[in-house]
Amino acid sequence: MEPNKTGCFSHPKILLGFVLLIVAATAIFLTTRPEENPYSFFSDSFGLALPEHTEVLFEEDAYGAMGDGYRLYAFSLPPGERDAFLSQGAMARWSPLPLPEDVAQALRQRVQAIGSLPGKELARDLFRESGNRQGFYCILSSWDRQFGAVLNHAHFDQDIPLFQNIVVGMVDLQDNAIYYYSWNQ
Repeated sequence: MEPNKTGCFSHPKILLGFVLLIVAATAIFLTTRPEENPYSFFSDSFGLALPEHTEVLFEEDAYGAMGDGYRLYAFSLPPGERDAFLSQGAMARWSPLPLPEDVAQALRQRVQAIGSLPGKELARDLFRESGNRQGFYCILSSWDRQFGAVLNHAHFDQDIPLFQNIVVGMVDLQDNAIYYYSWNQ
């Protein structure tokens, strides 16, 4: 005597249909996700569209499975498109360089976690002590649900959770460069 098959997957066509449904849903999910790239990270963080001919000069990305790590990018700013980029409305929340010394000091301490020597050198140069850099900067908190909270004029205290997950944008007018640095701990 054969055992009685019961349950929703007892029939091979139902099981095959269920497997095909899972495969189709996975394929749709993977093909409809927006591609994350240096341009989209910058645009999503600051609400600014990078000029069309912007090139990535440096790219280093080291995030772990738990979301901790850093991201450092350098972009070229096409000279003919600089004024259009700077006239975007979202630039209103950016502050003129140089960085306040306490902010630069805190950021210099964080770059010790950057893995590559070129990345460390670039970050150290960005947050150096000399105040002769011309341009603009913006520091945002990405901690918890505070994403987008501008931290430019606040006292930068690494022990406060608001300052532990940050995004820094910098427009250097002398070098026609845009920098993006994010840090999550």
